[in-house]
Formats: sequence, structure tokens, C-alpha cells
Amino acid sequence: MTIALQMGDQIQARIWFTQAEQAAVCTFTWSVLSVSGLSVSDNDAARVIDTAVATLFKSIMSTDSSYRGTQLTVISRTPRPVAQSYVTNQGPGVEAPPDLPRQTAGLISWQTAFAGRRFRGRTYTPFPATGNNQTDGIPTSSYQTVLGNIANALFNLNTISNVGSTGSALVQMILLHRAGKSPTPQPSPVSGYIIRAKWATQRRRGSYGRANGSPI
Repeated sequence: MTIALQMGDQIQARIWFTQAEQAAVCTFTWSVLSVSGLSVSDNDAARVIDTAVATLFKSIMSTDSSYRGTQLTVISRTPRPVAQSYVTNQGPGVEAPPDLPRQTAGLISWQTAFAGRRFRGRTYTPFPATGNNQTDGIPTSSYQTVLGNIANALFNLNTISNVGSTGSALVQMILLHRAGKSPTPQPSPVSGYIIRAKWATQRRRGSYGRANGSPI
């Protein structure tokens, strides 16, 4: 069952990908600053976020990989609501195979107004194709450009409208902080991003890791 977004909610999008028996997920979070007009639901948020990036992600994945869709959860509610899934844009990538090793990933670094590793975030973009790799072993400029387009689409996603555009929610991308030090910092607004001209690794996606399944 869908629920209406309210001011103060925190919504989290988990975007899923697969290649053979391995799945990958990229997670992004927003804070709802205000709501106006008629009801805007968590399902609306899943649709808007997924539509903003699905084509971009697929453009840097090979036909051997699949974009699966977006799960959206209002993580600030107790008890936590069931995630809403949006899979209309599901489909294979468009680059020619073969792929780079599965643990290879592009890297987007997210910035906040505060210094230190605790106040920075990372997104490991999954399953790049061999054509995304330069002969010197770094991502091609076109791959980096698409990563920038993905980051820009998410960073500048500040309005979520319902299907009829009769209501909207104003949102802001945020970075959550894990517990471990007391007190745990409040979520930090994301202030920008950097596209790294290097490949990163995410070992849990590698061929030697256990099989991972996508929930959508």
C-alpha cells in the first residue's frame, strides 16, 4: 500500500542492477522539506527517481547486464513501510560486451559542507562494459560524462510530483551517517559531487563472491 509523503520524511531509493548471478545496488536518500497540493506518494517518488536515471545507467552498461528498477522506502517512519518498486524502465544495457570484471565500478564522490570521511559519500556504479575503459586503464571521458549526468540528475532532483501534477513534494538530497560515535551526526545535506577519473572496486559483486539476487 502506498503512503503519502509528509514534511520531515526521509525517503531512500535503492536502484538495482544484475549481471548473471550477481546483483548490485546504489542507494540515495532525500529529506522531504515541504508538500503542497494533492497527495504525493512513495510510489510517485520511486517513479520520478527511476525515470531520472534509468536511461543514463543503461547507456554505460552492456547488453549482458540489466537495469532492474528502483525500490523506494520512507525510512523515517516507525514501523517502516514496505518498499514501493518501480520497474517500468527495466531492461538491458546498450553497450557491446564483453564487460570489465564484475567488481570494477565507476565512482561518484558526494560532498557536504563538512570536512572528514564521515561527511563524504560514495556511489559505486556497477558493471561497466569494456568499451568504457581506456587503454591506460581509466574510465573513458564519455563514461565520466555519463557519471556526471547521473550525479547531476540526482543532486538536482528537488521536486517530486504526483502523476497528475496536482501535488508536489520539495526534497533535498542528504547523506546519512552510521552510528558508532556519540552523538551520531544528523543527516547532512549534499552540497556537490566529484566524478573520479579512476576505477573503483566493490568486491561483493565479484565472481568469487557468493551469488547476490535482486529483489525486483
